[in-house]
Amino acid sequence: MRVLIVRHAAAEDKKRFAQKGKPDASRPLTTVGRRRMTRAARGLAQVEGGVALIATSPLVRAKQTAELLAEAWRCAIEVWPELSPEGDAVSLLDRVRERRLSKVIALVGHEPQLGRWASWVLSGDSRGFIVLKKGGACAVDFSGPLEPRRGTLRWSLTPRQLRALR
Repeated sequence: MRVLIVRHAAAEDKKRFAQKGKPDASRPLTTVGRRRMTRAARGLAQVEGGVALIATSPLVRAKQTAELLAEAWRCAIEVWPELSPEGDAVSLLDRVRERRLSKVIALVGHEPQLGRWASWVLSGDSRGFIVLKKGGACAVDFSGPLEPRRGTLRWSLTPRQLRALR
């Protein structure tokens, strides 16, 4: 099984958005973030031809990123609370295990949670040596059990690299 880990694209500035009196969970992508992610999604589709499912954080910026990815891959989106910034690594791994029969799934969420989760499944260390830029992605393969220290990093690409692949 391959798990693609994708950080959401650039969103509106957190402080300025908070001044509007709206919750951070509703902070959307910027116009530039949306445009760049559309190109990055095409690059991801070049690297990974097909995805069975895109799982996304419930926050607006992640859902909008997932929608752009779904256009490139033509696949379903599910909202997973485990991908919210407060999500638990063990619970997220349990959700991924439920999809273990899928060949490839994509997870869309936030830093530092995604980087820490990737680090944990690769090494057992959750301190987070993997860091994803906004709109960046990496791929982790599991050839055996979906357990910490059992993942293998296949690739990690910056948003600029993904856009160049389109």
